[in-house]
Amino acid sequence: MRDRRRSILARAAAVGLACGLAWTPPVARATDARTPNIVIILADDLGYSEPSIYYPDTVSPTPNLDRLAEQGIRFMDAHSPSSVCSPTRYALLTGRYAWRTRLKHGVLSTFSEPLIERDRVTLPEILKSCGYRTAAIGKWHLGLNVPELNGDGFVRPDDPEKALAKVDFSAPMQDGPLDHGFDTYFGAQLRGVRRYVRDRHFVEVPEAEEEWSFQQRGPRYLAAALEFLDECQLQDPERPFFLYFGSESPHAPYAPADSLAGVAIAGTSPAGPRADAIKELDVTIGALVGRIDELGLARNTLVIVTSDNGPPKSAMIHRGAAPHGLRGSKGGVQEASHRVPLVARWGDGTAAGSTIAPGSESFELVGLQDIVATVSEVVGVPLGPDSAEDSQSFYGALLQETPERPTRTDVIVHGAHGEFGIRTADWKFVVDFDSVAVGPDATAPLPVTGQLFDLRSDPAESVDKSGDHPDLSRSLAETLNRQRREGRSVRADRKSH
Repeated sequence: MRDRRRSILARAAAVGLACGLAWTPPVARATDARTPNIVIILADDLGYSEPSIYYPDTVSPTPNLDRLAEQGIRFMDAHSPSSVCSPTRYALLTGRYAWRTRLKHGVLSTFSEPLIERDRVTLPEILKSCGYRTAAIGKWHLGLNVPELNGDGFVRPDDPEKALAKVDFSAPMQDGPLDHGFDTYFGAQLRGVRRYVRDRHFVEVPEAEEEWSFQQRGPRYLAAALEFLDECQLQDPERPFFLYFGSESPHAPYAPADSLAGVAIAGTSPAGPRADAIKELDVTIGALVGRIDELGLARNTLVIVTSDNGPPKSAMIHRGAAPHGLRGSKGGVQEASHRVPLVARWGDGTAAGSTIAPGSESFELVGLQDIVATVSEVVGVPLGPDSAEDSQSFYGALLQETPERPTRTDVIVHGAHGEFGIRTADWKFVVDFDSVAVGPDATAPLPVTGQLFDLRSDPAESVDKSGDHPDLSRSLAETLNRQRREGRSVRADRKSH
């Protein structure tokens, strides 16, 4: 553990991480006003049009998320870097598109090799270098090295039952959250294992499969998060903290708790189980933000709520025309596949007590991979040239500053099967699918042919304009290929390409 910690600090210094003008040992600036507490709540499969703050006619009201937006800011043009789970989580924590790794399509399995490289700087490592206490709670889905019973290696994906039989439940797991900057972790391994994990070990191993309850995930995660918040205040109230909360709602199976934080959940929504799951998520948000407020931390806590991708096709909550006229679902490259809600609050909801002006709204183009650079700017940490290569800070947009130029000029979107597209403020170019996209070389050029959509007049992406604007189509295709070839989409000085 000591060697691992030295490795983290050495990497932090090597890439130019600095709390202020020069890197200092942990906790040196813990009481500085520039080190607010950071809380990121990542929903699972929550669509852009599902929260009521984005679509008032939704059948899944979200009063707690709505209140958070009213006390802070909502982003109207935010995008997940992938339209499925694992790649988005990788990008959110590293500031780098996941298709630059070995994961060219799909998601990881329970026993997949960890996706975050051992030498890659992560958001929690950045914050730890500034003295933050860090915790990950809930869904991880970025791989774990789970030891085999014979002690000769790690369990890898194959038949779930066979893989489960190989697990040494007593041995510590490796290359997980604690090896990438988190001080503590609590979550669950679900596919084939159905066990909770605390830090490096499986806990509460049931004797019978029937003892596992999907309904208990939400309450257990919330209890662990509230315990972390309370411990931070009790043990070291001057030390800032970072909480990364990966909700499993509203992802299927829709098994929300009967009640949560004193609120009835299961069976209470006329629209059915998925709407119940969204209610569970919203109640969780309310409970976490409520505890922050009760502890007197609101003025110095930045809370960010977003989603890893759009909703699945099976989530037919809305009837009739798609809200906002968006087309697509989880896994694709259409707007509803990757445009996601993004809400932030930094303050107590009053004008005098808030860094983010209450009731703000931003139409800046942002990607979730930009959270790394944004938080780094918030705490005064300049990123090195070999970290967060696709992360552009939207700190100015948070504060509603008027920029000389847009935060971003483009963002790359990526589908579950390896599809690619590139999005600007008004246009989207979707590349004709090619096997190169899922090949091992993430720098190989993609076709320059595809479909072009004018999102101003056609948000449903129903009319291909590539024939009318061949130069624009080629320009966007060349931009995408250049960013693939160069291994980054943001310049080392953090200005957009």
